[in-house]
Amino acid sequence: MNARGHPDRILELRLGGRFAHFRKFYTNASSLSFTLPPRTALTGMFASILLKDRDSYYDDLSSQELYLALALEFDSQPRKFMQTMNYMPGNSASDLINDASKHKQCRFELLTGQGTGGIFYRIWLGYHSTNELLASLEGKIRAQDFGFGIYLGQRQFPGHLTLLRSYDSHQFKHLPAAKYVDSAIPLSKAKPALEEMGSLQIERMPLEQKKEESKKKVSRRLARIDEILFHANGLRMQGEFSDCYLLDSETQDVISFL
Repeated sequence: MNARGHPDRILELRLGGRFAHFRKFYTNASSLSFTLPPRTALTGMFASILLKDRDSYYDDLSSQELYLALALEFDSQPRKFMQTMNYMPGNSASDLINDASKHKQCRFELLTGQGTGGIFYRIWLGYHSTNELLASLEGKIRAQDFGFGIYLGQRQFPGHLTLLRSYDSHQFKHLPAAKYVDSAIPLSKAKPALEEMGSLQIERMPLEQKKEESKKKVSRRLARIDEILFHANGLRMQGEFSDCYLLDSETQDVISFL
């Protein structure tokens, strides 16, 4: 059994936008992007919907309270390309945006989909129905009330979020073992079939953060990082997988919470 227990409600969401950038935490001069939004980016997005202050929501949206699974939408065909971005210092109102001498250039990896449709993700959000904060999050998503807004990694990349379906406790069940999975999954819980290896990707991603306070400042640190396995085109992965959930959907989707 999952040590944190099981949710009794799951929401299936669609997140998308024209461009995205989910900065890899170990990059410096060149800002590289994850293909999938890290769990930390998704909790930040949900905190924005809830109008939570920066660094104030880590416990409320921890993996003990908020269960998150995600995947590229089927045949999303993600594409990455490098751009050179001009950054302004923005330290004061007197900084002039048209003063080229103040610009700082940085190589920047931009994420999009093939063609002009953009990039899309499927997200499954699970929680305990007694959690009033997350019940209010569901209400806001249903009402399309997005608080501070939906952004795909950075504020210059607006996104949109849609509720596709909700599942009550009788519409899904925990699977100690599964023969396929439709979402990203920690590599430690996966033994993919050898014939699929050419279509799979692994990224080392941040999953949770913690707030740290000192006399001088409030900061945050990464509290959990893991290697995440996913299909490059959002297809179902075959093999042996553990600690998953089977949904009573038309395609009998199996997901793994990160």
